Amino acid sequence: MVLVVGYMVFVVLMATNLFVGPYVSFRKANASPASKVTAAEVFLGSRMLKPLSLAAYSVVSLFSSAGLTGLPAHYYAYGWRMAWHNLTLLTCMPLGTHGFVPVLYRPRIT
Repeated sequence: MVLVVGYMVFVVLMATNLFVGPYVSFRKANASPASKVTAAEVFLGSRMLKPLSLAAYSVVSLFSSAGLTGLPAHYYAYGWRMAWHNLTLLTCMPLGTHGFVPVLYRPRIT
C-alpha cells in the first residue's frame, strides 16, 4: 500500500512539474492571439510565472517519491539525528540563495 501511495505522489508531483511552464505560456498566448509562441516561451513559462506557480514548480522539482516515503522511516530509525539535518538545511539555505541563485539569475536561465 505504501509503495502505491509513493508512486501516486510521485506521478502527481511530476505531472505538476511538467504542467506549470506550458500552462502559463499557453495561457499568455491565448490572451493575445496575435503573439507567436516559441519553444523558449513554452519551456520557460514566458518568464512571467507568478510567485505561487514558481513556488509550486520548485517544490515539485525538489521532492521525489523515495524522499517522501523514506523520510518518516529515516526519522523513525534515527530519531533526533534528523534535527542535525534540519539545522544543516537552515545554515546552508543562505549559501544557496545568495551564492547559487545569482549565478543562475544573471544569465536569465530561470
